[in-house]
Formats: sequence, structure tokens, C-alpha cells
Amino acid sequence: ISAAYAAALASRTRPTVLVLPRPGSPKLSGSQVELAAKGGYVIADFPEGLTHRALLVASGQEVGPCIEAQQMLAKDGLAVRVVSLPSWELFEEQPEEYQLSVLGGDPENPKLPQKLPVFFAESAAPLGFERFAGTHLGASGGLADVNGDSLTADAMATRLREALQM
Repeated sequence: ISAAYAAALASRTRPTVLVLPRPGSPKLSGSQVELAAKGGYVIADFPEGLTHRALLVASGQEVGPCIEAQQMLAKDGLAVRVVSLPSWELFEEQPEEYQLSVLGGDPENPKLPQKLPVFFAESAAPLGFERFAGTHLGASGGLADVNGDSLTADAMATRLREALQM
């Protein structure tokens, strides 16, 4: 929220939308206003000692369950990087080297993409995210139709295990 306010105050040429989380949503450790202002950043990197297998991209309140899913998958030996992408428009304005460092550039050489599968968790329409990811983990529709079941940490971990045939 702080990053959206900062972006709104800094820009006189583009609109800013504040999409607020549900009441009682926890504050994420690792979230950074400076990096959110770039449109996207690594909020939880690959766990050490495991082979890098996938990227999990989300925005807003979906980021927390993604981090929980990452921790579950690490216990199974599956390393997933979690990326917070609050504004794909701002992210696309960043230098290519920065984009690669966030969305799968090789840690030794950010200009060499790892070509890992990229999944995104979004409870609303996936518009925009398709530029960065191949698999959508959420669903759109009314609350009675969707009910958030596809975006729990357990559901996301299960979908990633299945997709990666683990």
C-alpha cells in the first residue's frame, strides 16, 4: 500500500489504483517500498542447497500464501522463488538486466535466463500477467464461485507439485 501511495504522489501522468487487502491480512516480512516502486521484486528467493525449479509470481494478498507454499515445497526438496509483482507496467519500464534478475536470470549471469516455469497467483483476471507466466493458479468470478480455494498455500503447493511432476 505504501508503494502505491508513493507511486501516486510521484506521478502526474498515470493513474494509480489502490487495491486494499482484506481486513486482518498480515504484513509481509521482506516487502520493500523501494523495490515495489520498480513494479516487481524477489520477496522470497530460492532456498539454498536446492535445485531451482520454478518461479511463483503474485501481487497483493496472494503473495503471503505463495511464500507459505514455497516453504512447503522446500520441505519436499523443490526450490521456488516468489516474486511480488504489484505493477507489471512499472516492471516493464525497468532495465532488462533488472527484469532478468527478478524473473529467472541466472544468478551467476543475469543475462542468461534460466528458462524455469513461471506460475502466477491472481484471484482476479490474469490480464497482464500472461507476459511473464505460463500457468495461472487462480480463478476469476464472484466470491461465491471462486471462494479463494485455488489460492491457499496448500492448493498452490499441490498445483506446482503436479505441474512439475513431483
